[in-house]
Amino acid sequence: MTPMPSLRQQQRAKSKARLAERTQRREDMLEEVVSGVERGVIAARYKVSLKTVYREVNRALDQRRLDAPDRYVRLQVERLTRALQTIDRPVEEGH
Repeated sequence: MTPMPSLRQQQRAKSKARLAERTQRREDMLEEVVSGVERGVIAARYKVSLKTVYREVNRALDQRRLDAPDRYVRLQVERLTRALQTIDRPVEEGH
């Protein structure tokens, strides 16, 4: 029989789960911004303020490594990459 986890282990597991959930939410918000969804729509979907959406998207961008440190440049690079990925297949098919 495996022993019950200690209270400290339980707290650490819950903390890890919350961190993973927040990180995923950040990435999801960034993905939506990159896809062109307005931040106001994202705020309503997640039931958070517009300021929270900006903060979470900025944090997600900060975690990504790019040569240019400016947030705006990072966001535009993400959007451009998404656009190029979208049109690659039709171009390859001759459309």
